[in-house]
Amino acid sequence: MKCVCGYETEEGQNFCPKCGKEITRQSETATGSAAKLTEKEILDSEEMKILIGKFYPAYRKAFDKKVSFNWSAFLFGWWNLWRGMFVYPLCYSLVVLLIILLCVLLCFGLSVDMNDPALKYVGYSINIVSGIIYGFLANRLYKMHVLKVYEKAMKYEPEKRIKYMQKQRMNLALNVILCYIALAVISGVLSYLIANN
Repeated sequence: MKCVCGYETEEGQNFCPKCGKEITRQSETATGSAAKLTEKEILDSEEMKILIGKFYPAYRKAFDKKVSFNWSAFLFGWWNLWRGMFVYPLCYSLVVLLIILLCVLLCFGLSVDMNDPALKYVGYSINIVSGIIYGFLANRLYKMHVLKVYEKAMKYEPEKRIKYMQKQRMNLALNVILCYIALAVISGVLSYLIANN
């Protein structure tokens, strides 16, 4: 039987001679051996190292901390997309947009002058504050995301699991490019609408 690291073990071995991991039998895999593993064991697994990639050591340390700040999430909006998270940034963007709209309506009323400099500072302030909050939440959200991906991967046989994780990792670059194209189109349409108002 093959270990998750790819090494072919002999029948009856409980641990892999190459990496030392416990060998999971076919019947255990089918019934979901992920339920037997602790969160720490899952986060320390080879599959997780493959999924997260070269930044695995930094994220592994951040996952263990109660409070951590993710500078990439704070400074770069595409961090979420690069990490394969699409729902969280969409919800985050909608919440920030709603907060900005509410603040504008409360401060300026329905007759908003788009050229008012105060309007610009309200938007900047809300973006900075929400960015700081999201910077503190980002590592927790990413941890939840990778645990969900791991859970999906456990449905496969050990050999297919590794391929599934690699595929998840490879799809991320394409996702970022597609999201940038979508953002460019949306920004262009919004700029056109504002300019012709």
